[in-house]
Amino acid sequence: MMGEEDYTQDDCFVCWILTHGDSGCLYTSDGEQLIEDKFISPFRKNKGLLGKPKLFFIQACRGNIVDKGQTVVIDISDSSSRICRIPTQADLLVAYSTFPGYLSWLGTDNGSWFVQAFCYVLKNSTGSEDLFALLTKASRFVAIKYEANTPDNAFTRGAKQMPYVTSTLTHCVRFPKMP
Repeated sequence: MMGEEDYTQDDCFVCWILTHGDSGCLYTSDGEQLIEDKFISPFRKNKGLLGKPKLFFIQACRGNIVDKGQTVVIDISDSSSRICRIPTQADLLVAYSTFPGYLSWLGTDNGSWFVQAFCYVLKNSTGSEDLFALLTKASRFVAIKYEANTPDNAFTRGAKQMPYVTSTLTHCVRFPKMP
């Protein structure tokens, strides 16, 4: 059963989901709708993951609104340990490829804008930046670099995308630089 595995020896849980979606739901490979909380909740309740980061990265549309963007000028220890109780909602991060209600974009040659940007940022990180810094860089990359090139569709031509992150993390998450 999903989320019932033993994670006591693991430092965190990471899940990437690339699929089609709509407002509040994702679609499985057989076309069934899956409500987001139905697959996140079992991991939130898993005793082996209590106090550990549970990271979900979701590449999917979250509606059908097209963001045409706007023109703007921009400049390019904890305290000592102790036993405590934490909420079951603690230490969960969900990084969505787009804002609620909006379309998510991908290139026909290179795939998802969000996945490309995050992989690029992670590959070029020093290993000292925390996950929020990496996600902020990836979000900026998506927001500034990418724009839909749909010459035959005026409705989506020039469309933009803005990743969206929700978090209840209680400590920094870092991915060490790999050789």
